[in-house]
Amino acid sequence: ALVIALDCADLQQVNLGNQVAKIYGQIPFVNIDHHATNNNYADLNLVDSAASATSEIIYRLFKKQNVPLTLKISACLLTGIITDTTYFTNNATTKQAVAAAADLLRQGVPLKQIINNTFRRHSPDSLKVWGKTLSNLHYNANYKVVTAIIEEADLSAPEQLDGLANFLTTLYDTNLIVVIREEKNIIRCSLRTTAPGIDVSLLAKKFGGGGHPKAAGFSIRGKLEKMEAGWKIV
Repeated sequence: ALVIALDCADLQQVNLGNQVAKIYGQIPFVNIDHHATNNNYADLNLVDSAASATSEIIYRLFKKQNVPLTLKISACLLTGIITDTTYFTNNATTKQAVAAAADLLRQGVPLKQIINNTFRRHSPDSLKVWGKTLSNLHYNANYKVVTAIIEEADLSAPEQLDGLANFLTTLYDTNLIVVIREEKNIIRCSLRTTAPGIDVSLLAKKFGGGGHPKAAGFSIRGKLEKMEAGWKIV
């Protein structure tokens, strides 16, 4: 038996629930990841924080080992690179990422289909949630921090907010974007920045999370409560 963890910065993100405690140390673990906060928790760790995506690391591994890049493999790898670079718009977009994507496209991958299945998949209901969230954005002019709060009652499905945090990075003159979402007694926080000199992964680590210098997140137990002066987590 073998466990291969992909794109998991720490053991808690390995989606095995209570099974992790039973098999950790008993079954070989392989950790392939590109998060700067990865703590090399496995028996074999292939971590490159300079890579655009875990898919790029796997792409390079396959090329080195002469693994045939079939159409299905190429489509999966290209999807990972495209989505983790936010369609080649964020700081993870390197010349190596673009070169890898170009090579995968040469394998005949249908790029339009990938775009339709990832970027162009919002329903009218999800856009209504975005509209309500955007109408209630809070901007702290002193620190140039934008905060979005989403209560559980506003969501019928968590995936309705996919891409919102990245979309907010298009805002002009901001240092930090904070998206706070309530979900079944869990508060999930996404952190984004495009400002130089700010590493949001350091803040995420303070709360047990992780990620990249420009995109990170964490989760804590609690519920949102509206106060006269703002919001608090209880």
